[in-house]
Amino acid sequence: MSKNTKIEPVIEISSLRTVIITLVFILITGCEDKTTPPASSTSPQRPNILLLLADDLGYNDITIYNNNQAIHTPTLDQFAQEGIRFTRHYTYSTCSPSRAALLTGMNPARLGFNPNGRGISPDITTLAENLQQQGYRTYHIGKWHAGDTLPAAYPDAQGFDGWLGFLNQWRLSGKKSKGEIILRMPTYINPWLRTESEPEKQYKGHLTNVLTTHTIKQIKALKGESPWFINVWFYAPHNPVTPSKAFSKLYPDTKEGKYHALVHQLDNSINKILLALEKSGQADNTIVIFASDNGGTNEATDNNSPYPGHKATYLEGGVRTPMMIRWPGKIKANSVSHEVVAIYDIYPTLVSLLGLSPQDNFDGIDFSPSLKGQKLPQRQLFWERVAHRKFGYSVVSADGAWRINKSWPWVKWDSVPTLTDLTQPPMLPKPVTGDDQQLAWQLEQAYYEWHQDIHTPNFKQQLTNEELQLSGLDFVRSPGFNGFTFAIGLPPDKRPSDQQANSENPDNEVVASQGRLWKLEVTAENKITASFGKHQLSADWHESKACTAVIITGNFNQRLTSWKNNDDLIEIEMYLNGQLADVYTSPGKLDHMEDLPEATVINRRWLYQQQAPLILSKMATDTLPYDISSINQVLCPDRKPLK
Repeated sequence: MSKNTKIEPVIEISSLRTVIITLVFILITGCEDKTTPPASSTSPQRPNILLLLADDLGYNDITIYNNNQAIHTPTLDQFAQEGIRFTRHYTYSTCSPSRAALLTGMNPARLGFNPNGRGISPDITTLAENLQQQGYRTYHIGKWHAGDTLPAAYPDAQGFDGWLGFLNQWRLSGKKSKGEIILRMPTYINPWLRTESEPEKQYKGHLTNVLTTHTIKQIKALKGESPWFINVWFYAPHNPVTPSKAFSKLYPDTKEGKYHALVHQLDNSINKILLALEKSGQADNTIVIFASDNGGTNEATDNNSPYPGHKATYLEGGVRTPMMIRWPGKIKANSVSHEVVAIYDIYPTLVSLLGLSPQDNFDGIDFSPSLKGQKLPQRQLFWERVAHRKFGYSVVSADGAWRINKSWPWVKWDSVPTLTDLTQPPMLPKPVTGDDQQLAWQLEQAYYEWHQDIHTPNFKQQLTNEELQLSGLDFVRSPGFNGFTFAIGLPPDKRPSDQQANSENPDNEVVASQGRLWKLEVTAENKITASFGKHQLSADWHESKACTAVIITGNFNQRLTSWKNNDDLIEIEMYLNGQLADVYTSPGKLDHMEDLPEATVINRRWLYQQQAPLILSKMATDTLPYDISSINQVLCPDRKPLK
């Protein structure tokens, strides 16, 4: 919903998934002469897809990428020579957002991953769901970390027929209390894994070996008439770096030696998987993609040379990672592409390669022309980290030549941004000088516009005489995880009367609500209250002759790791016409998460000039971009801007 959205009647649609399924059905059945036909006994079967994702593997961790002779990756080196290798593949800077981007073709910030997220909203069609609809068998193996607080975010709810793995690495040790897994430091040895139908249980051996064995089992089991998509997300070489004894004895007993051993073990596991694919007779009809989710940590060795930076930074070393694709007979062997591509381009590219209908909500592009050596269209790339009141961001210019950085916490929000010339080694960020100020300003403004768009999701509207209902994007539209803002302009002279009062509480009239999760009310005592279950804010409301901008905003931290000072915490604020009116802070998390699918219902009587409310996937602050003052101007455009 754009910032100036007015309410218009619309046709009710049950879900975005329904639309996509319908369009794909029409395209396949009605336009078969223009698209790849479905598999049958008389037409070639669509290719299988094997997607292999490493965790924290840097640009310098594969010999063929940077000629690092200390690393041993013969399988990946050979794999690169059998297909195409990308030198400018960009990911996010940490695990979770990259995985969400890969599955959706969308920038993860749009999904609420900043950097962690509640999960992918059920009405977003993932890559796995799209392939399911085309008759693919789908299976996920390994790390998930794309939403683990709700079953609706698990792999089997996101398009995978089955899975074996771990929802996040903090559950691998398996220690329990009162039947629940305790979040502890991860482990590779004798890991606890679960499936779509069974809770965690312990598997003997090294995690990488367990995942490899199961991948080979699935490659053999899924061979048949239906094409398959196997999604393998390794944990290696993520910390704690723990190679198996068979590989650790080949290297010095040092941090670097252990790291090289674990990468060698990963390479060997991929060799076993590719051999199984070949021996089963499926290699020639399988698209195999290998990539890493973000740069290396640089803790044991220089993972990302020749680029500066590391995981969790927006320097090239943090977000430029290996990616290679092999498709025998379709992708020219020993190819190298220097085109700018991103991890959220993989989904739309596969859609194109398979001849499926594209979706209109991709942030990514189809990079299949680059597989033939062609140029890709220019576009800016955006990164963002939002944590409570702090922001960090980075933008790569459309021509791919420059990067601007304001990367909290490494650079303070109010400091001078840095620019990096990506055409000249060593690609170190430098303070903006006089000659670069115009370029820096343009990139910064581009980020501000992108930030406003990315945090103002488009929800489905259903309009009646009395109500406006907003639905869809449940995981972004609802409070309870990371940042959330509900903002509405209230019209003057609309105080509750006895006839209009809420029957449950004759002193209150509900302005907006979402099931039992939260509600906003106006009382006969001239108060505005916001209730999130037992957590409540309240403020006196004195003005009645002009629009009142009401902003309810907060941050909801959920404990997802074993790190200290990472407890469940609720922080909510209420602003009236830009002035802080109430603050609420409490340990814990919101109740009634089962009400997430409920529509957000707004009483139309309380809409100023029928201006739709704003729901933002961020906490609103007095700091740019898209600050309290800007939101006020959207809600009540005839009020004077805040100074």
